[in-house]
Amino acid sequence: MNYTNKWNTSTVDESTESTTNPPWYTSPSLNTALQVYMVIVMTVGTFGNTITITAIVKKKDLRTIPNFYILNLAIADLGVCLLVPPIAFASFTDAPSDWLCEIAAYLGLVFLMMSVLNLGIIAFNRYILICHPYDIYSRIFTIRNVKISIIGMWIYVLADLSPPFFGFGSYGFNPFFGGCSFSGESSLTYYFILSMLDLTLIFPSLILTLIFYIAVFVKFHHSRRALAPALPQNQNGTIQSTSESNIGQSPTSHIKPETNLKVGIRYYIL
Repeated sequence: MNYTNKWNTSTVDESTESTTNPPWYTSPSLNTALQVYMVIVMTVGTFGNTITITAIVKKKDLRTIPNFYILNLAIADLGVCLLVPPIAFASFTDAPSDWLCEIAAYLGLVFLMMSVLNLGIIAFNRYILICHPYDIYSRIFTIRNVKISIIGMWIYVLADLSPPFFGFGSYGFNPFFGGCSFSGESSLTYYFILSMLDLTLIFPSLILTLIFYIAVFVKFHHSRRALAPALPQNQNGTIQSTSESNIGQSPTSHIKPETNLKVGIRYYIL
């Protein structure tokens, strides 16, 4: 007598007591290690992001323009920590029901893609602040514009990942990964991943993030070279450290009025 389990990948023959394990199964020790890893990730991620959210919400002086995006990133990451590891953990023993797996896959991808978009908008924020005059930054990144951009990102991601609910691709339990993700049962799923996910979310965000940070690095490099002649130097021509050059002076006695770049560097570090 043969029967197939919920994954349709593990078959048990009662007469011979032979078992073919699901495709993500490797060994008891490795599976246990993966479960422990997911518990650690979920615990540390939940703790860290909760602290970040609480600090920004409760401390008024932390409610700055950049920190609004940090807060949004922490919320998205917290959603990943609270949703993805538990579903993956449960998948080691039994596949979730179809409807639960579809919702979990959808929300998990929404949170993941929001994290990607947040990293991109944070990079854009740093780029405008450091590489352009501060008045341009202050006109672009107002409280109103930041709120609109955050709401717009959520709407965009929720809409961009919704086509599988309308027949273009599908969400479900993926035996290859052993978790809730894109289902390979529909050939349209692969076109959805390429057209709606890769080309509209992942690749643009990652490429723009890289470009923005390269521009910031180039700006730092050029500014350092331009400021080098004005910095205090030792007799051998090397630049003195801050501690050496400030001996006998007040910490701010040698500082000239701040430029936009210095303000940008300060916010970039913070």
